[in-house]
Amino acid sequence: MSELTEQIELVKFLEILKAEGRIILFSSIPSGQWQPSFNQQRINQASGLRRGVPDLMIVTQNSLIFIEMKDVKNGKLSTFQREWITELNKIQNVKAFVCNGCEEARNMLESLL
Repeated sequence: MSELTEQIELVKFLEILKAEGRIILFSSIPSGQWQPSFNQQRINQASGLRRGVPDLMIVTQNSLIFIEMKDVKNGKLSTFQREWITELNKIQNVKAFVCNGCEEARNMLESLL
C-alpha cells in the first residue's frame, strides 16, 4: 500500500478511538501536499506552512501525539522531518513517532493509550 493508503486506514482507526473516547481530537497536517501552482506554494510558505511537519496530530487527555507516516517498503525521512521529530520529542507530554504503515501506527497507539 502507498503511504497515503496507509494513512487513510489509520484515520479510520483514529475515528474509532475518538468514538470510544480514547482520544479527543485528531487532524492531518497538510505540509507535504504537492501544489501545482508556484503561487500556492508561495502563499503556503508565507502563511507559515513548513516542510517536515508530521502527517498527523492526535490530542489525548494527557499528551499530544504526532505521527509521520511512511510507506512500509520505501519509508525514508527527510532532513526536515527528522528535525521536527527530534524537536517535538524534547517537549514534555509531546510524543512524535515515525510509523512504517498503519499496522505499526495502530500498535504504537494501542501501547500508549
